[in-house]
Amino acid sequence: MAVGRLLDAATGDERGTVFAVTDRLALTAFHCIGDRETGEIAFSRLRCVWTGHVSDATVDEGDHHLDIALLRLGRALPEGLEPIQLTRDAVEHTPFVAPGRPAAVRAMPGFAVSGEITWVSGELPDGAPVMQLACRESAAALPLAGVSGAPVLIGQPACAAGVVRFNVPRVDQPELAAGAAVFATPATEVLRRWPSLPSADGDDPTTLLALVRRLATRDADRTDAHVRDDVTRLLRASSLGLPAHEFGGAKGPIETATGTAVFVVRRDLRDDAAENAARRQLAKSLAAHDDEPERRWVGVMTDGFEWRVYRRLGGKLHTVQATMEVGSGKTDVDKVLAWLESVLASGNEVEPTPTEIVRRLGAGSPSYAIDSTELRAIYARHRNMPEVRVKRALWAKLLTTASGTHFSDDDALFIDHTLLVLMAEVIGHAVVGFDPMDPALTAAAITSGELFTQAQIGGVIEADFFDWVVEVPGGSRFVKDLARRLTRFSWHHVEHDVMKVLYESIIPADVRHLLGEYYTPDWLAESIVDECVQNPLEERVLDASCGSGTFLFHAVRHYISAAEAAGTGGPAVVRAVTEHVVGFDVHPVAVTLARVTYLLAIGPRRLQHGGRPAFAVPVYLADSLRWGQENSLWSDDNLTIPAELDHSTFVSDATFADPAVRMFSFPDRIVASADLFDRLVAELADRATDRVRGAPVPSLTGLFRRLDIDDIDERAMLKQTFRVMCELHDEKLDHIWGYYIRNVARPDWLKRSDNRVDVLVGNPPWLSYRHMTGPQKAAFRAMSVDRSLWVGGSHATNQDLSALFVARCIEQYLRPGGRFGYVMPWDVLPRKIHSHSTYEGFRKGNYSAPTEGVTVAFERPWDLHLVKPSFFPVPACVAFGTRRNAANNVPLIQKPQVWAGRLNLNGASRAEVLAGISRYIGEPVRTTTASPYMGAVRAGSHSGAQHVVPRRRD
Repeated sequence: MAVGRLLDAATGDERGTVFAVTDRLALTAFHCIGDRETGEIAFSRLRCVWTGHVSDATVDEGDHHLDIALLRLGRALPEGLEPIQLTRDAVEHTPFVAPGRPAAVRAMPGFAVSGEITWVSGELPDGAPVMQLACRESAAALPLAGVSGAPVLIGQPACAAGVVRFNVPRVDQPELAAGAAVFATPATEVLRRWPSLPSADGDDPTTLLALVRRLATRDADRTDAHVRDDVTRLLRASSLGLPAHEFGGAKGPIETATGTAVFVVRRDLRDDAAENAARRQLAKSLAAHDDEPERRWVGVMTDGFEWRVYRRLGGKLHTVQATMEVGSGKTDVDKVLAWLESVLASGNEVEPTPTEIVRRLGAGSPSYAIDSTELRAIYARHRNMPEVRVKRALWAKLLTTASGTHFSDDDALFIDHTLLVLMAEVIGHAVVGFDPMDPALTAAAITSGELFTQAQIGGVIEADFFDWVVEVPGGSRFVKDLARRLTRFSWHHVEHDVMKVLYESIIPADVRHLLGEYYTPDWLAESIVDECVQNPLEERVLDASCGSGTFLFHAVRHYISAAEAAGTGGPAVVRAVTEHVVGFDVHPVAVTLARVTYLLAIGPRRLQHGGRPAFAVPVYLADSLRWGQENSLWSDDNLTIPAELDHSTFVSDATFADPAVRMFSFPDRIVASADLFDRLVAELADRATDRVRGAPVPSLTGLFRRLDIDDIDERAMLKQTFRVMCELHDEKLDHIWGYYIRNVARPDWLKRSDNRVDVLVGNPPWLSYRHMTGPQKAAFRAMSVDRSLWVGGSHATNQDLSALFVARCIEQYLRPGGRFGYVMPWDVLPRKIHSHSTYEGFRKGNYSAPTEGVTVAFERPWDLHLVKPSFFPVPACVAFGTRRNAANNVPLIQKPQVWAGRLNLNGASRAEVLAGISRYIGEPVRTTTASPYMGAVRAGSHSGAQHVVPRRRD
């Protein structure tokens, strides 16, 4: 370590202590080389006496206010002397060592004073910042003359947190420090004065690259201690956010409480004996943290080249499939640091860009491997618990409805979906301003949305299919540590649908494509919303297949921008927008993600405003298509829902025939207010399940008074509904009634003619007929025949759900005169010959069914097949139109607006993404009239003519 005596080269007089920070630069106190009152330099030629070596030096620069001087060495440091890096990472009560040359012990070749940092942000009377140290040797009456200029070393490997300046003399013994207190210039100020100096917590690319390459060599001359020191240096990179004082001594495992990780280092893990010893040490270290209630420790075993990740599960060490290998040649330091940060989750205020989400949380990240490994182990241990089995079965049935026969009921997808929902729930808390890391906030409270209820925010988090985790041992700790990993992101800086990015980064592309899940890019969703929503403050918008909420995000932002432009963008806009933008989806994971996306669109500032009104997020789990359903839940202007908790209640007609079936009933006036209805249902469900089974039914008088429910008939109806809830609780059938009622009610309410919306937007499901289940095929055919959409013969199996879905949504949810804009398969556009097109019926625009007449007037579509790179596996277009009052449909025959060019996928805004896209009106397209000769000619000989086939020219 390059610490030495500082001499006046002319006289040989000792001036203090000096230490090197590079091979050519060194630091000392300014008063060692000049007058700190005047700033005048008194000694221009100096000599640094290191252990076994001497260097000549000159003063490069000085700052008498900070009492610090930068010296330039006459030649590079001799081999064997290591410069000392500076660190900004000093905190109170950190132990320190300051090697120097006290005059009182001059006979010693080396000496150090030591103690503890007592204050990192002190200040002298002249305003100079100082660090205050408590020195043991001074307390033992050692005079400190000669220590000025010494480095204040902390951590392991040791780095300089400051440079010793002076001490206040005692009145009775001026050679001693008053109170044994020593003052130093903080390294933070040194680096501010000379920012080019290297620091241990500054990610200097050259230094880090050399360090990583040295680690990757597996040099036979290096010891375990050498490799350990280098690993520690790497962990101190500032982008990892780990405090230096956490790293402890120079031996044994490296532990960081901030990253909840243990690193065990060996020179070469290819040595079986070394590897086995490392595994034993890692297992022992992780076992010491087993009882921590809210923190899951991760283990890393490395030799610098290979980095392996482990978890201790069920009392045993388990390998996590997240190994990193670092080559000594071409090395990407950023990727190494990103891998480490993903393991440690130690960053702070990470911007949630698509790149960062994929890199730190996606399926290829160590973070995902760590979380999924543990969640898989938790599920394996408790999968046969009745509560877990019920929720898994309900999830599977809903996904079958959403994805047909392509849905595979396997553990991996259920675990990934559970993880995604838990992540969304944590992010939702952070967006609203709750601290998911608050020790007082339990995991069960996170998954139930307890704080949202207290904050009068409904419809975001509620008991669902994925809260099984907190009902089993080990689950609560998993959720709380997941919260730690996610709160390092700055979720209030969001300008796009990050939940879509999160979903796509975890669910593999082949699985998404198999399930028919094609999420719309933000630039396209925003463009469609702008095209369709012409008066956002007056029009109500529905995305009936909302997925993760991309269209909802931009519809909400569109409304808020218009409100602010009109001067009505205050706190009241939060509730107002929920009355104008609504979403449905049959996918339970998508619904949770969309609800959080909705919050992100509103924005943390508005959500956390003191004057914000109570509101509910209007995103519902529902089958918008309503396969073969024509019944209504409405009778006598009241909503009546059968109390049968079954997956089919979400996706098929309710059964009213059996008089023994108990009913939940709600007045129309209350259902009309989504916020009031959601709050009422949540409170009724909570009161029913909080009550001791068999106890009398509690009074609702206080609840009615608080929610302004005064009508006698309404009260009587609600009392009866509450009585049914209490009975179900007594019979242990009270699983998720709040969730059930809320999601079943809203879609049915929107079907009523007076409640229909002004605008429909979205990307409908493209589920192929050949991949539908048997019941789905039967319902699809019947509904398609009724609406003139069915195509028989050889084209039958090529049909998909998109056309029927759009027609059905227009029929059920769009008012006459309302507009729609849907992303559709490219084949929807009319082209030259369509004798038996799959979408011929759709293009005609007449979808009248026995129950209701439905006609539309199509407008100019968008042709997107020339946009590159492709954003779907098949080409796409956008169909626009208006619902008509009468049978005066306008078919889809207009020339499309063709979009062509390359997307700028690095663009931050829609304008930047589309900068390379041109638009023009396409060539005229012909109708479905075929050539009169079609069918008369076939390949081969006909009427004696030779069939001519063009030859390929190579």
